[in-house]
Amino acid sequence: TPVTRFIKPFLLMALALSALRCGYHLQGAGAVAPREIYLSPLANFTDKLDLGAVMTAAVREELAQRARGRQPSGPENAGATLSGEITYYGAQNVTTDPRGFANRYEIVVKAKVLLTARDGKVVYRNDSFIHREVYERPEGLGQFYDQEPQAQKALARAFARDLLDTIADGF
Repeated sequence: TPVTRFIKPFLLMALALSALRCGYHLQGAGAVAPREIYLSPLANFTDKLDLGAVMTAAVREELAQRARGRQPSGPENAGATLSGEITYYGAQNVTTDPRGFANRYEIVVKAKVLLTARDGKVVYRNDSFIHREVYERPEGLGQFYDQEPQAQKALARAFARDLLDTIADGF
């Protein structure tokens, strides 16, 4: 039928595209996801002094929400350990208001991330995990009011969700 002839090429294309994979993957994909993940503090190799602590807190909070509050007290009590380091932080002005002040920024964070099972096997590794977030400066604030702490917290929450979603997608 005409409909079948129309749909068949699209189904073949979808099948071909689904066979393609990105370069980052879970090692041992198909394994059972660890129930409890211990988070080592994320090392910070940027010039933002407290960025590692802010990012660690956000990932820990997201892990707690996903595990319904269960948090292992140490790596020995966890199914896996998540560790990493923040290797880059950059904020770029995207748009300005009529007075020439930045009102929208793109913030980029790059991290090295490693999820290791209790037995030492690497479950997930990404040496170039990149998260981008657009942050808009709220209206009515003075031009010299520092928005970076609020932007970092919003970025950290989005980074945590993105990171854990990426890891979970492989299970």
